[in-house]
This record gives sequence, structure tokens and C-alpha cells, in this order.
Amino acid sequence: MNVRLQEDYPLTGDITSFEAYMFVTTNKFIGEHTNIPHENFHVCHGDDTDNYILDDLVSRKDALHNFNVYMTQKLGHFPKAEDLGCFIAYLEAGTPEEDDDSTYFLAYNYFAELVNAFCSVSSRVVGFVPHFHQGNNCPHVHFLYQEEKGEDSILQKYLTVMMDNQDEQPKSITEQTNENEDN
Repeated sequence: MNVRLQEDYPLTGDITSFEAYMFVTTNKFIGEHTNIPHENFHVCHGDDTDNYILDDLVSRKDALHNFNVYMTQKLGHFPKAEDLGCFIAYLEAGTPEEDDDSTYFLAYNYFAELVNAFCSVSSRVVGFVPHFHQGNNCPHVHFLYQEEKGEDSILQKYLTVMMDNQDEQPKSITEQTNENEDN
């Protein structure tokens, strides 16, 4: 499986339309997907991870609501574009055998472990939703996360370092970023 983490996408203005797209909560966005698997997806916040059912619209709406609640608790206000980082991780099957939901969800669940570690060491909020059957697009995962002022693509940097050092224990974001920049 080839994983391509993209740079942060610059969010601007009101984020609710993007959130509806990412969490697939409106008919317009539901219609873009040929299949929404019956699997779990997650919202991580601090040391906690909430599980939601991907093919259940009420569950996706609950995840979106709770993401905003957790962000509001952290920020003191409803999240704005400037409070968030947003990116896509493309998942490319290396072989025809890898091109199936079970392999994509193995990759997604691996991300979940790493994102949980990121949230635990940094006390952040991250929502990440798989879009494996969205038109002709490459299977991908959307990430929306709490970003601190002056940071750029911090979650991608953390994920990259952790994927490169799979056998190590989670470290603080600063330690991970500094090690990555030294190499």
C-alpha cells in the first residue's frame, strides 16, 4: 500500500460546507459515493477516541457535532478555518490484491493508532473520515485537525515520522519534528 500524505489545504471562511462534505452528511455529498462501507471511523480528542459507524448518517452527523464540540471546548469558540489544518491521505494499492476495503481499512486503522498517539501527546482534536468509493477518485482519508498558530502540516509531519519509525514509542510533536528536520 502506497500512502501519499498531502500538504494542508488552505481552508477559508465558513467551514460548515467543508465539514458536511468531509463527514458526508448531506444528500449532495452522499450521492458522490458509490459505496459507504459498514465500518468504524474516529474522532480523537486528547487521550480519548470516539468510534462512529461510517454507513450510518446519524452516526456521521454525531461525529461532526462532537468534533465541533471538542474543538469549541479547546478553543473557547466554534472552530474557524484559521484554527484548523486539513489534508488528504491518498491510499494507492500496490497490487490488485490490495485494492479492496479490508486493506484500505487496515491502513485507516493504522492511521487511527498514530492519530491517537498524536492527540495524546499534543492534546489535540482530529476527525478523519475515509472516502474509499467517491466517484473515480483514488481511495483517500480526509483529516481535519486542531492546528496551533504558526504550524504548517504538523499532523502530516508527525505521521510521516511515526510511519518511518514504526517500532518506537510515541514522542512529543516537537521531538518528532526536530528529529525529522535533523535527518
